[in-house]
Amino acid sequence: MTKVFGLGFSKTGTTSLETALETLGYNVCRGHWQNVHTFYLQALWIHRDYDEIFRLVNYWDAFADAPWGGTTLYEKLYERLPDSKFILTVRDDEAWYESLEKLLTMFDLNLETAFDSYHSKGMYGSQYFFRHVFGIDTLAGNKQRIIDHYHAYNLAVIDFFAKRNAELLVMDFTKGDGWDKLCPFLGKSVPPIPFPHQNQSIQNPYLSNKKA
Repeated sequence: MTKVFGLGFSKTGTTSLETALETLGYNVCRGHWQNVHTFYLQALWIHRDYDEIFRLVNYWDAFADAPWGGTTLYEKLYERLPDSKFILTVRDDEAWYESLEKLLTMFDLNLETAFDSYHSKGMYGSQYFFRHVFGIDTLAGNKQRIIDHYHAYNLAVIDFFAKRNAELLVMDFTKGDGWDKLCPFLGKSVPPIPFPHQNQSIQNPYLSNKKA
């Protein structure tokens, strides 16, 4: 089965994508923190152990959330597996940040200490990952830095595939994207069930820049 990689940042509908791919018959490497492989894969990317990452790629058909999304790993994925299917999930910058901040402050609403509290409550793998991705030690005063990184990442992914004339599907679940875009891209029939997402009317700057 052709590999499918979700390149979207966490909090862009990665869980919806994972569920949709499972519905279509893929064995999905889910990014939930309770999975044994999640923190391990995030650490492997931080230390750029690509050989071990690709060893794990053999165990699943489809992949989403960190470290597949939000990092430069997509460059290596395309280099080694260019015939794979690549999907970039996106959403409005501000809405994405609000969702991420809500996640990272789930144990502590104080932006000065929330990041460390997140670590101390057992989320050390994700905190370690986000700290390296964004280059921050605290959420306080770093909102724009995080948003800028997110925005630049999405544009970089789109540009990377466009320059190689390679297929990339950009999906915004908040705009109602679903089976009608995903299934033709993957060569799959549309399932007789609703797509697992909630529609939201949020303007997204990335869709106008995607490769047709």
